[in-house]
Amino acid sequence: MEQNLTPNSNKLSFWTLLYSVLGFTAFQFIPVYFTQQTPRLIYYCILFLAFAFSSVIQLQRYFSRSAHYLITKILSAIFLIAVWMIALLFVLTIPLAVWSEAGTYYVNKNDPEVKIISRYLDLGAFGGGTEPGDYEIVWHRPVTPYFKIEMAIDTNKLDKKNWLRR
Repeated sequence: MEQNLTPNSNKLSFWTLLYSVLGFTAFQFIPVYFTQQTPRLIYYCILFLAFAFSSVIQLQRYFSRSAHYLITKILSAIFLIAVWMIALLFVLTIPLAVWSEAGTYYVNKNDPEVKIISRYLDLGAFGGGTEPGDYEIVWHRPVTPYFKIEMAIDTNKLDKKNWLRR
């Protein structure tokens, strides 16, 4: 069986695979988060589907010769089943875990949108917010209506002149 993919689709598939792998790993360490849960869920679902389809296309690309046709189909089926199982676990757990605001400690005098808040890990029906490790104090700043920046902060080292206590 000959390869029917054009070089541009191979490049697109490769870059999509690379972006989705980075999206699940390295991009998690960037302190920019979604403000709402629904866009976050849509983003991760699209990222997961892009990972699955681009991986199968890359498998087809590298194992497309007639001698490896059966191996390609078996590997693709195993991979898609594994991705489907992970997606089910992902869809069932991600919407349940969300960081919720517990209270506001300080508000910036110059920009009232910038706050220092306490947040906790809300696990929905599974609880959350009951353990001391569930809470953390973060510097919170909305960037757009869809994104916010949150970084851990030590309030003992805070310059109190620029902040109002709440």
